[in-house]
Amino acid sequence: MNFIFVGDSIVRRFAVVSLLVFSVLTLCMGNSQAEVLSQPGVLDSSFRIEFLFGTQSFSYSGATSIRGDFNIRVPLLAGTVELSPSPLISGRFAGAISIFERSGSMMRDPNYTGLTDFVRWQVEPDLGSWEFAGLYHLWTGGGYRYSIVAGYRQETWRHRGEAVNSEGRSRDEFASQIPFLGLQTSMFFPWWKARFEVLGSPFMTRRVSNSLQERGQIIDYSGELSQGGLLEFQMEGNVAVTQNIWCGLHARYLHQELRGDVSGTINDVPTGVRVLSVADSIVTVGVDFTLLF
Repeated sequence: MNFIFVGDSIVRRFAVVSLLVFSVLTLCMGNSQAEVLSQPGVLDSSFRIEFLFGTQSFSYSGATSIRGDFNIRVPLLAGTVELSPSPLISGRFAGAISIFERSGSMMRDPNYTGLTDFVRWQVEPDLGSWEFAGLYHLWTGGGYRYSIVAGYRQETWRHRGEAVNSEGRSRDEFASQIPFLGLQTSMFFPWWKARFEVLGSPFMTRRVSNSLQERGQIIDYSGELSQGGLLEFQMEGNVAVTQNIWCGLHARYLHQELRGDVSGTINDVPTGVRVLSVADSIVTVGVDFTLLF
């Protein structure tokens, strides 16, 4: 398993993709006529049932490395509240929590024990996240709205695992703090609306900790990762059921790469400082129910 970190590559990708998205949407705007624009003072409250799937990978540096891949599948309950107090600004608060935790799988390479075989684990993932963001609307007209997004997200993953066909237990926790910037375009028609958003963060940090008991070994490590960043795409579309009730679909793709120093122990003996690299690729899809007040 190899991780490639190329300086500010995530930031450059974010800038290029953002410009491309806005160019395409501007061309579409020139050929379309929207009829209804959201009005100031509207409270947009949405509730979503989602399914999240993807991978979380991690790797120590060095010949005696520890490596692993989490294969995640978990349903979520999520919600967003957005208020537009004026034509120029909006604010939103969003959160998500995992439900009916499904067992995923994880492959862990125990080279640190002197063994060469991979051990398969059954893992129960748990996710909780919240964020708040402000939007400054650069331009509105003809039913379209183009905005700059700035916000902060807190996200915590917990994985509880048991080894398959061997004795072993593990607990991994990843707590991320993510200040982010982004661009958004929204479209408002009489009976449907849509939103496209791209977010990026070169400033995120992640606190990691692990406790592992396997084959007579007790391994613990912890540290903070701060080199890397996040790139995320969101899109949703809704149709009106009544004037104030809408339903539709929501989708999100997220990619994160981070690395940093961690320290740990094996059977209470310090192992020194090593570099830990992590990479997440996650897709979320779901059904959205919206109330407008």
